[in-house]
Amino acid sequence: MNLTDLASVDDVDAYLEEHDAKQAEFLKKQIDRA
Repeated sequence: MNLTDLASVDDVDAYLEEHDAKQAEFLKKQIDRA
């Protein structure tokens, strides 16, 4: 993720919220698998 990507996103807060949710979900899966 770099600043040019972020600049092209209209609703940065919503994007980050979604990204964080996906990352948390991914980490949870990784932990469950470990």
